[in-house]
Amino acid sequence: MKKDVRKIMLENKYKTLHFLALERGDEVMAQEYLNKIDELNKSNLSKNNK
Repeated sequence: MKKDVRKIMLENKYKTLHFLALERGDEVMAQEYLNKIDELNKSNLSKNNK
């Protein structure tokens, strides 16, 4: 499964924001960033299954 560069960069950005949110104690935003990562992965999987 080959991801395009844009998706990899977005995923890394959301992972970084997730950990920063955890460090400042904002668990709600941390969960939101995890949800965005999941959405990216789901959209990538649906493209690969076609």
